[in-house]
This record gives sequence, structure tokens and C-alpha cells, in this order.
Amino acid sequence: CSRAGEWEDTMSLFARIRTEHFEPDLVTYNTVITALGRGDQWASAIQVMEKMPLSPNTNTYNAAIHTCASAGEWEVGMNLFHQLSSGYNQTKRKEIRPN
Repeated sequence: CSRAGEWEDTMSLFARIRTEHFEPDLVTYNTVITALGRGDQWASAIQVMEKMPLSPNTNTYNAAIHTCASAGEWEVGMNLFHQLSSGYNQTKRKEIRPN
């Protein structure tokens, strides 16, 4: 589901998972962010990251930063990098550290 042009399918499946009362895990969210990035949907990818009920991990940040870089949204990407580098995710109140 992560190939370019398949982001619509990924979002459809993601919506179906949630309506069928399954709880998406972090791998699911990371896959959605990656698919959106490959489909040039950087703003949607960031929105998914901001709204997910789980604390993002290094893979989540990596997918989101790569998405921003690919779209030329370097300022957003740098903000995400600074969040990751600081070791603290203010929106989820959890400690994170880069690998």
C-alpha cells in the first residue's frame, strides 16, 4: 500500500479498519504516513501523525520527515527533526530519542 498512486487505497483501508472497530497500531500509522508521503500528500501525512492516539516513535518521525523532504517542505521537516532531537514529544508527553 505504500507505493506512489496507492495512497487512496491505503486511506480507504485505514478508514475501513477504524470503522470495523480495529485499533490501528504504530506500524499501521507509520505505513499510512509513508504511503501518503509517496503519494505527495505531505500535509495529510502530518495530520495523521498529529491526530494518532499513539506516541510516535523514531520510525514515525523518519517517515514524516522524509515525506516533508520529498515535498520540499523543509521547514516542517526541520520542526519534526527538532522535536525528535529534543527527545521529547510535547503532544504526547512521552520521551523519545533518535537511534
